[in-house]
Amino acid sequence: MIIFVVLGITASVCQLVLLREFTFSIAKNELSLVVAIGVWIIFCSLGSLTGLKKKALKITYLPFLYSLIFSFSVSSIHLIKKFAGLSYYETASFGFIAFSALIFFGSLGFLIGYSFCLFCRIYLRKSYTSFTFAKFFGWEALGFFIGGSAFTFFLSSYSNPYFFALIPIIFYFFIPSKFKGKIIFSFLIFVLSFLFIFSFKKIVSSEFQGAEIKFYRGTPYGPIIKAQRNDVTSFYMNGSLVGSSEDVIWDEKFIHTSLSAVEKPENVLFIGPAFSRQLDEILKYNPENIDYLSLNKTVVNLAKKRVSYKGQERINFIISDPIKYLKSTLKKYDCIIINKPALSSLSLNRFFSLEFFSLVKKRLKEKGVFSFFIPSKRDILSPRIARFDSCILNTVDKVFKNKILVPSDSMIVLASCQSITARVILDNFSNRNIKTDYLTIFYLKDYLAKNRRAYVRENIDPAVGINRDFYPRGFLYYLLLQQAKFYPQFSIDIEKIRFYTILTFIFFGLFLVLASLRGKRANCLISTFVVGFSSIAATAFIFVIFQAACGALFQMLGVLTGLFMLGLCAGSFLINAFLEKFGIKRLSTSFYFGFWVLYILFLVLAKGFYLQSYRAMLILYFYSSLAGLLTGSAYPLISNQLAGDYQIRRNIPVFLYAADLTGAFLGTLAVSVFFIPFLGVWPGLGLVGCLLSLFFLRNFY
Repeated sequence: MIIFVVLGITASVCQLVLLREFTFSIAKNELSLVVAIGVWIIFCSLGSLTGLKKKALKITYLPFLYSLIFSFSVSSIHLIKKFAGLSYYETASFGFIAFSALIFFGSLGFLIGYSFCLFCRIYLRKSYTSFTFAKFFGWEALGFFIGGSAFTFFLSSYSNPYFFALIPIIFYFFIPSKFKGKIIFSFLIFVLSFLFIFSFKKIVSSEFQGAEIKFYRGTPYGPIIKAQRNDVTSFYMNGSLVGSSEDVIWDEKFIHTSLSAVEKPENVLFIGPAFSRQLDEILKYNPENIDYLSLNKTVVNLAKKRVSYKGQERINFIISDPIKYLKSTLKKYDCIIINKPALSSLSLNRFFSLEFFSLVKKRLKEKGVFSFFIPSKRDILSPRIARFDSCILNTVDKVFKNKILVPSDSMIVLASCQSITARVILDNFSNRNIKTDYLTIFYLKDYLAKNRRAYVRENIDPAVGINRDFYPRGFLYYLLLQQAKFYPQFSIDIEKIRFYTILTFIFFGLFLVLASLRGKRANCLISTFVVGFSSIAATAFIFVIFQAACGALFQMLGVLTGLFMLGLCAGSFLINAFLEKFGIKRLSTSFYFGFWVLYILFLVLAKGFYLQSYRAMLILYFYSSLAGLLTGSAYPLISNQLAGDYQIRRNIPVFLYAADLTGAFLGTLAVSVFFIPFLGVWPGLGLVGCLLSLFFLRNFY
């Protein structure tokens, strides 16, 4: 059984590395990550079914194929956008992302599924009972937990992904094969891995269209890259362009407009990367205190290096999640400045939500000002840009009584509970005589012109819904805005899609119930399908809740998936032992789905808890492991029901594996493409609960 543990470790680490590289280089958001997981899952299913063929691949070849396909996938992820004419930081089309996921995750996922089936066949040649089948899933899940945990706590700060191509060598300690063959293929893996390891810098330089890579540092939250091309230095963080040496004009405009709206900027909080000269510009106001806040230790250290030596003693560099800090601190600020890129991901959406704006308001002094910027247009707002801007500005209006807009391609938004006027901003800037290289009073007057601001206000639609953590409308509108570049004729009616999503899912659930009535085998396989669908849907929703409540999803992704798989392992073994002792009762499956319904119900009922409690992370870890426990419990329960069917007995593990993964694949598509963006977290979970309730009733009666 140890070979299944090794398979789980290899699958876990390779999947996590590919997910990170794919998300930061190509996809740019967490929903595409879920799609990639779905592709991996369905190809695992196809691979397991292919493994049923009598003529199998020699087991000695498998580890080398893992290493080869993994290295090819990483290389292609970093180079494919260049061949498509896209820059590293640019958003790609949905079709391009889906095609990339299909190629880069499908091949390795197929091989993992094929290996699972092959190892099952080898083991079952000896001896087995009906209780053996669930153990395969349990041992693989244990390996997945070990791999995910090890990656999170020891390996997630990697800078060169090709080092992980060496991991498949572990297989050669356990697979039954000739010693000579093991030595030859181990040597080939070493040669292949080191060739790619030493070529990584050239691959990244090519990805950045020939730019010189001055700095490439892996962190638990994603890579930080400093690239230089044509005397322009650019900084990239987690796949987004966050600053460049050409941003001097913008830095002056953003910082001085923000602080000129404040009567006395004595205490300032700055959130976000500060790779340019933002902190030096704030220091020109001689504030009593500047708090610089970032979750990423590497980002904080780089910000320190960018500040003049004399100014460092007046800046408190704080390493903490901004939302966690705002919840816990009692300090009040004259100005809170958010320097974050556009809402291209759920991790960025949380800084433009109603919940975050409410936190900011609590940490502002009576006359304090909150400042941030969003994508817009200086002169002409297209309908898509107007909808996006309306979503964010309507959210601001729900929290702050007053705001003033500074129109531009990056529109500055100043919000406060006190009155803010253009006249005050201009007078403060003029009277303080701040030394600037580019920003002048005339430049500032132009951007604060009354007619410009009136034009933006007239195009804001108050009917557009607000942005929330668990209904990320801002992220959805920005996603649609970006996709319009690739599909300009494609128009989406959000309310219609919401209606048809709910209607289609209801019919889908009823169809599954009717299909399950065809017999015992049909009911078992469709029930397994529903378990796969529900478990991956619940896990995807937990990812979104975790990102909104705790941040740092990519840092803890290995733990979340590892705990799910540990729960799956425990569920498989515990229920297996229970059934060996007590057997199967007629209503066992019905009670099982009843527990799933209760799980979804408690997950929804605790929705007000996640954003308020400091223990939200621990609670979500518990929910992730509990989802795994329920999923793992299904394997022994259903496999024992099928054990009496002699026609498929030997292939029961593979059939259940394929049915579970097929359901999980459709679950990832449903959640990432429809449920989260168009319905939100809680209505989406409600639909999953309805599906589980149908199967509770079907098995009860």
